[in-house]
Amino acid sequence: MKFILKIRSILLRILRSPLFWIFTGAFLLRVTLTSVDLPFVFHPDEPTVVNSTQNLKYSLNPKHFDWPNLYYYLNYPLYFILERTHYLLIDLRLESLAKQVVDISTYYTVTRIFTVFFGAMTCVFVALIVLNLTNNRPVSYFSGTVMALIPFHITRSSQALTDVPMLFFLTLSVYFLTRNFCCEKKWNYYFSFFFAGLAISTKYNAYLIFPTLILSLLWIRKFNIKDWFFYFKCGILTPIGFFLGTPYALLDWKTFIRDDSYVGMLWQFKNVGKVEFFEQVKFFFSNLLFNVSEDFGFLPYYASLIFIAYFVLNTRLKFNSNVDKFKFILILQFIYFIWVVSGLRIQRTHYFITLYFIPPIFSAFIIERYKALPNIFLILTSIFSFWTIFINYFPSPQLQLYNRLDNSKINEEYLFFTDSKDTLKVLKKLDVQNKKLSTFNNIEFKGKYNYVITEVELCISMDICRFHKVDNLQHPSGRRLNIYEVK
Repeated sequence: MKFILKIRSILLRILRSPLFWIFTGAFLLRVTLTSVDLPFVFHPDEPTVVNSTQNLKYSLNPKHFDWPNLYYYLNYPLYFILERTHYLLIDLRLESLAKQVVDISTYYTVTRIFTVFFGAMTCVFVALIVLNLTNNRPVSYFSGTVMALIPFHITRSSQALTDVPMLFFLTLSVYFLTRNFCCEKKWNYYFSFFFAGLAISTKYNAYLIFPTLILSLLWIRKFNIKDWFFYFKCGILTPIGFFLGTPYALLDWKTFIRDDSYVGMLWQFKNVGKVEFFEQVKFFFSNLLFNVSEDFGFLPYYASLIFIAYFVLNTRLKFNSNVDKFKFILILQFIYFIWVVSGLRIQRTHYFITLYFIPPIFSAFIIERYKALPNIFLILTSIFSFWTIFINYFPSPQLQLYNRLDNSKINEEYLFFTDSKDTLKVLKKLDVQNKKLSTFNNIEFKGKYNYVITEVELCISMDICRFHKVDNLQHPSGRRLNIYEVK
């Protein structure tokens, strides 16, 4: 009886905690998007995670290191449970249900929900970081809520990709650093460096967190040559974390260090390339002021820039406390993230996800000072976030095409041409005759059943064009498919 009462007490305490509701809200926002494109998978990188995890049952060595391997190993127990369930259902003579359990869509759904969990937990640890820095619970809950509402983090959390788990481990690493502001212990540093290693073992660009780790260790804690062995242990825990998650980087090191194809780690760094210094400066200011703000929902991002300006002008770089020093370290980290990514020849939105935990923290610092802002801030941030969820929940043009063609029971005499890989997936699933072309200059005329499906306008004037537009499938984000009948 005492045991049941104790469990009840723990559950009530959890349900009363704002952190639980931050986690629950963040989880629900993200999980709603995990099935929007099924039975198709249109993101080109998701199959890498799912297929690599499935192949672990044949060999624990993924044999490619374009991404580190930790997330494959974390997902594999879930896949193992799916496959055991499949065999159990067969034994129970429930073959149709057994087939659904190991359908490829099920694997994607499982990994996506697992990623959602990491995304929601990141919001909790952002709140705990702010609590450690401010000792103000309402402000810390505010920061966790802001993190839960960042648009690109919501959409990325619903995909079978490594970015969000990487950010979770980064946030966990920073959390243990900030634990030292309430109770300084060497173990906090050990955990911080270890989880940084796990973050790098999830995605390589997590290495960019090192300025925060090193400055916290040597500047805030203050450097002392007598602590050399302590520094050594901190330094060694990062590679231990990395190799624990990607063990074949050591066991298959010849493949790991290759740069001639995607199977090697060095290829990843070589592939993104570098730009000249002055071009990097141009990209830096463009990214800092404009390019990435939409993915943050505008308000948290520009609040960060306001906080940076205010902090520098107010302190004049004279710090009265270790917390102020840490705030400045986060400012340097924020700028450093953007500077490094701005120097890459290939710049993609998800490269900036490594800094996503910082704007909610900076926003909280502003709210801590101006206490009348939280409600307005959260309302405006929510509006943009819910718009993002809506446009991603709306069926893509390819799914609209699938539903229309599937419902109309297309005859096999139809011949489709397309310039889209995603559209080709739809046509193949429907078993209609199709062909993918890079251009439409040499289309063979085979009667009234020929159609072209493209993402571009084929003609300026329909009067002189040999294609007649018969449909236009649109998405609120602006993506579309045009369907033409060949004259």
